[in-house]
Amino acid sequence: MDELIIVSDAYREPDDFFWDNSRARGEFGRLNQALNRMLTRIEADKEQMLQTIASLETANEEIKRTHQEVVRAEKLASAGRLSAGIAHEIGNPVSIVSGYLELLQQPETDSKQRSIYINKAVSELERIDRLIRGLLDYARSSSLETELLELDEELFESYLELAFLESGNGNIEVKMNIEPGLCVIADREALRQVILNCSLNAIDAIMEKQSGAGRGTIQIDVSRKYGDSEEATNRALISVCDDGGGIDAHTINNVFEPFFTTKEAGRGTGLGLYVSKTIIESFNGTISMEANQSAGVTVIIELPSCKDN
Repeated sequence: MDELIIVSDAYREPDDFFWDNSRARGEFGRLNQALNRMLTRIEADKEQMLQTIASLETANEEIKRTHQEVVRAEKLASAGRLSAGIAHEIGNPVSIVSGYLELLQQPETDSKQRSIYINKAVSELERIDRLIRGLLDYARSSSLETELLELDEELFESYLELAFLESGNGNIEVKMNIEPGLCVIADREALRQVILNCSLNAIDAIMEKQSGAGRGTIQIDVSRKYGDSEEATNRALISVCDDGGGIDAHTINNVFEPFFTTKEAGRGTGLGLYVSKTIIESFNGTISMEANQSAGVTVIIELPSCKDN
């Protein structure tokens, strides 16, 4: 019995423990056989567990790659929608530049007028460059790289411009009310993608309600959440509110499911809000949707806030 205890305490590998059954008789022999069988099962279970862990790690890597592809596909789908509006918008500054070039060729144009025309033409070309760069920045493939971000107007404005160009209608008013000094840890382009997805949905809802007239308002608010605890207070709230047609109570529970959409064919992939949800959750935040009492819906994004040191 003493020898069995010593060998058990020193156990590291199965070969170190197995007892020669010929050395024991009676109860000790049966005990030794039972211990040998138990360790054999333990080692078999251990091997199976290691194989399961390896399989789970492989599956987890595959899930990450698939998620990146889904995010990429949704970005490209949104970029395709935006391209039509940008192509139409680019036509205006091109016509203006062409007109200034014709004026520069006029012999009666003096040097002061030439300088004015050149500056205005350059300004229009810079606008074209800004639109194209904004679209390319949005569509490019990139991994999430978190940083300290201030939730200011600059973070939202460039992509909101792309969203409203896509609508092809200037009757939708966007209002922003941003509390200064709020910072979060997030990926800049990924957070912009979420805001763009929410804005495109709001534009679609307004235009559908107005039968294409597109008269409505989108309100974007950024503020600090105040609660009973310090943890609740250290949260940043981003809300995107529209006065579109709204969503019924049954549908609103499904809007974040993959491939779920209420839009007509060709207007949505059903992945925009799903991708937005996975992005926000990767920043330890939450996203939800509520029906407004009057009209439309509000998307509420909640993220941990931090101080800009």
